Amino acid sequence: MRGLPGKFARRDIGRRKKNIEGWRDFDPLHPEAAVYGDGTSHALTQLDGNVTVNANREIVATFKDVISAHAGDLPGADVYSIPLRNKDGTPVTFADSFTLRTQIELISTSGDIGADGQNKTRPYFGLGFGQHADIGDSSNHYIANGYWLGDFATGSGVRIVKFKTTAADTHSTVLANDSGNRTDNLKHMTVDYFVGPCIGATETDDDNVIAITWVGQNASGSLTRNSQAQMGEFEMNNANGYIDVDTQVYLYAFFGSQNSTDGSNDPAVVTCRLRYLLNANVGKAGTGAA
Repeated sequence: MRGLPGKFARRDIGRRKKNIEGWRDFDPLHPEAAVYGDGTSHALTQLDGNVTVNANREIVATFKDVISAHAGDLPGADVYSIPLRNKDGTPVTFADSFTLRTQIELISTSGDIGADGQNKTRPYFGLGFGQHADIGDSSNHYIANGYWLGDFATGSGVRIVKFKTTAADTHSTVLANDSGNRTDNLKHMTVDYFVGPCIGATETDDDNVIAITWVGQNASGSLTRNSQAQMGEFEMNNANGYIDVDTQVYLYAFFGSQNSTDGSNDPAVVTCRLRYLLNANVGKAGTGAA
C-alpha cells in the first residue's frame, strides 16, 4: 500500500494475509498434496485411481476390484499427504508448539464389504501426521487414527483402529490396536492430538505425543456418544518411535484394505468426510506473558 498521506507516504505498511479460520477439509487434490502407494514405485495398490471430492466436499474412495496384497499397516496403504500449514499459510514444523484435532466421518458405503475369509474388501481410512511426506520412509515417525470396516456386513462391524511407529522403520498393524466390533452407527470420530513440548531434534522424549479419541453418531444421530467406545488414550511411548526432527509436519489421509480380493465381488466404495483444526505458534517457549 503506497501513496498514503501523512508520515506513511511512500512507505509499505504491511501485507495482507488471508487467515483460514475453523475446520478445514483435507484436500487430496490440493496442489501441495502427494499420494504414496506401497513399494518403491509408490503405485496405488488399494485404490482404483485417485479419490474424488463430491459437491458436498466429501471424499469418495473407490477400492480396486482385485487387491493382490492387503495393507496390513500404513506403509502398505495408499496415503495422501499435505504439508501442515497454520491459518495464515505459514508452515508448521516440529520446532513449533501446536495442537491438532481431526474429524473422521463415515458418510456411506457401497459394494461388497465383508468379514475375514469372505474375499471382500475390509477397508480402513482416517487421518494422522508425521515427519515425512512419504509415510513409508524408513526414517519416518507418525501417529494416526481412523475407522476399520472389519466386519461391516455383520451389522456390528465398525471398528476404531490406531497406528504409530513403534521403533525405527517399525509399524503397528491394523490388528495391533483394534477396538473390536462396534455398532454400525459409530460414524463420527474426533481425535485430539497433544504434541510436545519435549519433541524434536534436541528435546526428544517419549510419552509426548498423546491422542484422545471421541466416537459416536454423526449429525443425523445428534452426535450421540457411543457407550461402547470410551475416550481412549493412544500415545507414542517407545523411545525409538517418537518425533525426532524439527522439520515440516505432514498431515496424512490413508485408505487401505486388510483383506486381499480376487475380483469375484463388487469393489468397495467409501464416502467420508476428513477435517482438521489446528492451533499453532512459532517455537516451543512461547512469550512467557500471562
